[in-house]
Amino acid sequence: MRTRAALVLVPLALGFSLRAAAADDSSHNAPPPQTTNLIEQLNDPNPRRRHEAATALVSVKRLPPEAIAAMVRLPIVNDPSAQKALVEAGERAITVVTAAIDGPDPQLRLAALHLLGAMAKRRPKFWPLVIRVFRDEHADVALSATSEFSRLRVGDRPTPDAALVVPLLRQALRDSDPKVRMGAARAFAQIAPAKEDRQGSCARDRCGSWR
Repeated sequence: MRTRAALVLVPLALGFSLRAAAADDSSHNAPPPQTTNLIEQLNDPNPRRRHEAATALVSVKRLPPEAIAAMVRLPIVNDPSAQKALVEAGERAITVVTAAIDGPDPQLRLAALHLLGAMAKRRPKFWPLVIRVFRDEHADVALSATSEFSRLRVGDRPTPDAALVVPLLRQALRDSDPKVRMGAARAFAQIAPAKEDRQGSCARDRCGSWR
């Protein structure tokens, strides 16, 4: 009888411990109250409060997916407060932005891409991350990635930073993926307008040869 009782108690004890572990894991994965409050503050009608919330969130280590989605979704509705906070954060925000770019929602990827382009304009070392989006399976996202390179042009003239990006695009023109090659060609067209004399001017003055 003791053996049978022991055998009954073992699975009961195991079941209890597994449920407790699951509950503990669930509570561990839930965002802390402070993070939840900041996510809610992103919807505040006051743009200054939204900016403060976004600035605080990019400083949080291991942001939960819902925070990333909430932060990147705001620029979709042209909310400059969140965009400004993310662009200003630079290195601290890049994890948030790239996580959204790698996510399943093409609308969030598109919003994150626009943020990444704005960040790359300030910090050219982020342009390789924009080039990576040429491979996106969604045509609109991939095409938008090429449009981001218009940030490297003022009027019909390339900016000084264009000279840093052109070698990366030349390398992309030799990529084995045709989507990357096409994206690089389109990105070149964004940096310098399609007119022949303007392409030549860019090539001689700042951009180097196109190929």
